[in-house]
Amino acid sequence: METINERIKEIIQVLYHGNASEFSRKANIKQPTLNTIIGGRQSKPSYEVINAIALNVKDVDLEWLLTGKGEMLKSNYMVQSQIANTIGGHNVNISSLPETGTQKIINEEGILITSESWPNERTQLLSKISELTAEAERLKLENILLKNSLNDKDSLIRSKDELIQYIKQSVNS
Repeated sequence: METINERIKEIIQVLYHGNASEFSRKANIKQPTLNTIIGGRQSKPSYEVINAIALNVKDVDLEWLLTGKGEMLKSNYMVQSQIANTIGGHNVNISSLPETGTQKIINEEGILITSESWPNERTQLLSKISELTAEAERLKLENILLKNSLNDKDSLIRSKDELIQYIKQSVNS
């Protein structure tokens, strides 16, 4: 896919079976706005549109959406596997507690986790990891957009510098 417009069309085809209205509703993008992006006008999507896709269409890889690099869909299995097996960069098995008396698990507040409190602790950990993952994705998107904006501004400055040089040469001639 060469353009972001084409990649958005592919999302609609693959995830929403070609139903742009359903995509519009699920992504929280106004239908007329979506039509200008995927229709004949082929307008470039705004930050708000890209952010809406990032927040509401969770299976789409943001790097692919913005650049076309990689795969369209995140691997939910890999994400779940990473969430379930790493804490603080350390591989751990949090799917079940060890046998009684073999190991102790202490949460970040220093409280011993018991078999009775484990399901709640696990749910809280997974929830926090999900929140942090979503925040990291949002920051990644914002970083890419800011880099693109900076590149556009650099290009504009170069163009203005060239115009100034041209005017100076014209005046001096």
